[in-house]
Amino acid sequence: MSTGKSLADLGNVGGQYDWWPTPGEEKPHAETNVVGSIFLLCATILGAGILAIPHNFNLLGMGVGIFFLILFAALSVYSIWMMLKAAEVSEENTYEKMVEASVPRFGRAIVTVFVLLLIFGALSAFLVIIAALLTGPNGIVPYITSKVAWYTDRAVLLFGFTVIAIFPLSMLPNISLLEYSSFAAVVIIIFFTGTVMYLGIDGLHTGTSNFDNVHWYPSGFDGFFNALPVFALAFTCQINVFPIKAELHNPTTARMNVVNIASMTLSTVLYLLVGFFGYVVYPNASGNVLESLPDGTFYLVLRILFVAAILFHYPVVHFAFRQTLEEVVFANYEKPNWFRHTIETIIVISATLVWAIQFPNLQDVFSLTGALAAFPICYIIPAFCYIRLVHFKFADEPIKCTVGNMLRKWKSILLPGLVLVLGLICMVIAVYTSIQQLIKDSKPKTTTPL
Repeated sequence: MSTGKSLADLGNVGGQYDWWPTPGEEKPHAETNVVGSIFLLCATILGAGILAIPHNFNLLGMGVGIFFLILFAALSVYSIWMMLKAAEVSEENTYEKMVEASVPRFGRAIVTVFVLLLIFGALSAFLVIIAALLTGPNGIVPYITSKVAWYTDRAVLLFGFTVIAIFPLSMLPNISLLEYSSFAAVVIIIFFTGTVMYLGIDGLHTGTSNFDNVHWYPSGFDGFFNALPVFALAFTCQINVFPIKAELHNPTTARMNVVNIASMTLSTVLYLLVGFFGYVVYPNASGNVLESLPDGTFYLVLRILFVAAILFHYPVVHFAFRQTLEEVVFANYEKPNWFRHTIETIIVISATLVWAIQFPNLQDVFSLTGALAAFPICYIIPAFCYIRLVHFKFADEPIKCTVGNMLRKWKSILLPGLVLVLGLICMVIAVYTSIQQLIKDSKPKTTTPL
């Protein structure tokens, strides 16, 4: 994603670099119907976060986990509704411009910081998942060989895979060949959901599931604020809403809200299915439920499919990070050249690689990313823009957005105000608890001598 384009659009920006051959004239975007737009938005919602849902059901308990997952889905529907309304009254057509209309001096910088944090977290999570799929207990490498050597070490394998496979693809200045990776990832996620459902139903039918060990509410608050950011991150798609609306046939706010509600509903159903059945079968699953799946040829193929999906999706998301840097840092400089392109690619990949090697727990990466980026992008910024633009700046009788005026209009801004305040509180607490957990998990495990 970028501050002005959705991931679905990024495959169409080839030829922006003069030093790379343009593969023909770029064709205009075709308009999509409501069903096509629903699939596009689902493709931006669904992602690797689904792997952590069972573990977070374990942290919160089945009942509380289901409640909060549905709550965050409903809040995301409401936040997108607020965004569309704010953009409508301000006549803006991107997330970035909507924020700039609310905060003219700092809007662009605010969006850029949170978008870069979000993308960096996603890239780091991709590498953490690849490392687990390659070297985990039932991973691809242990399936091939049982030898324990330097070349089967997690860090060595992840470094080699990144250099040999991910780096060359990330060096492409034109990613049009990878533009369908998001759709392939959605297909794999649906296939994965079906697999987890089968395991869960089979376990319940044969009595081999762990349903008796499932708890319905949290045993404590230790993991409470580590789980909430993951749910927020699972529904992060707000920046992609406007590009998808632009491609919608007859792009009215009402039609886009239909897309919004339908996409959130479908995504929530998939999350609930994976969360419920994954938790029933693997109540003590780690932050990546793929690590808990049994061995065997079928599950090996599933793991390989996930690796392939991430391999082709990492460069797409990386491109968005690099493009954002170009738009912000090098906006007043000459167009990209091979040298700057290479340096940017090396720096971004190296940073995410070091992060993934140092912090191998997927739950920690998701939790910190959700706390730092998902809460502001999904809830805090949309609520703030809605209050400022709809009820003050572009109201029937425009007035300044001061504390006194907000108190006088408290009834009309009560719900968005609650979203804003609760989002800020959750963000602050979740950042603190996520960093604490990250530090705790990164410490080497010590064993007590007998």
